[in-house]
Amino acid sequence: MEILEQAFKSYLKNVEGCSVVQTNWTPSPIQMDGLIQDDLILVEKIANETMATCPLDIFKKSKDDQFIRQAEIDVLGIKTDAGKPVVYLFDTAFHKNGLGYHDAVDTVIKKLLRAAIVGHLFFKGFDIHVGFLSPKCSKGKLNDIMANIPVINNILKNNSIHAGIEVYAGNQFELVIQDLIALKGRINDNDDIFMRAVQLLDLANINASPANAANQNPPVKQVTISPKNIGNVPNKKIIIPAIEDLINRGKIDATMLSSLCDKDYTSKTFQVSSFPFFKEANSIGSNEQNRYYPNIFCPINNGVAYRVTNQWRAGKNIPSFLSWYNSLK
Repeated sequence: MEILEQAFKSYLKNVEGCSVVQTNWTPSPIQMDGLIQDDLILVEKIANETMATCPLDIFKKSKDDQFIRQAEIDVLGIKTDAGKPVVYLFDTAFHKNGLGYHDAVDTVIKKLLRAAIVGHLFFKGFDIHVGFLSPKCSKGKLNDIMANIPVINNILKNNSIHAGIEVYAGNQFELVIQDLIALKGRINDNDDIFMRAVQLLDLANINASPANAANQNPPVKQVTISPKNIGNVPNKKIIIPAIEDLINRGKIDATMLSSLCDKDYTSKTFQVSSFPFFKEANSIGSNEQNRYYPNIFCPINNGVAYRVTNQWRAGKNIPSFLSWYNSLK
């Protein structure tokens, strides 16, 4: 039983609020039999476009339903309690010495692309979130992974597949675990293996989290928000959906993107003084990784991926952000 899979399963249930969570999910024979010819044509089209535009060897010889049949999603979560249903399809890698895959970058990008296709084929009508988690990944490999995400994003968009892609590695992975461990005093679930392990360490007076002292106060309840339901929610639950909404509605053009990448504009508009709102993912140094959310955005079709700063304070600059956001409705 893979502990990292159990950890993210717990995260999806207790932090993201999924009502259904499962590890090692694969499409059933009935689902595979339900694929129509147009679905197989779509997979073939994506394979051909990937081989033509992506420098990685992703599909190899698998260009038909075999590519889908080989799918095994490490952790799947479904949330249907508010608005449009959401499906999370995440793969994980717990390698002591960093990503140990042969052709690690190719493998991770393949997992992300396949998960997005699987989400599109088998979870129609859902918002699709795909991702990859690893507690340890070298800076070089992580940069190479991030550099190829815009490529597959463009391929997916060209084929009318809309999926959010997230990579949690290194410092960003630690933030996920800390968000989960913060709930250790509120979860009483004997089937939650990861949380039971955390609680056991806590019972034995072992410091299970470097942020243990900061986790004494009950966390704010995690909820899905909309522009009409801001409420008292974590900052990332305000910022990320709002940016996704603006991008989906085409509200961020090249001119606005340029402004949002400017530190002075960010400071003046949002009172965030040290970091620009958007920054190219490939240009974020190791000392800045924990200053930006892991989510990848491609606001305009320029082949460049961006991340959003996480330097928000509820009583300081969130109101400025909401004022700016509401002005763009």
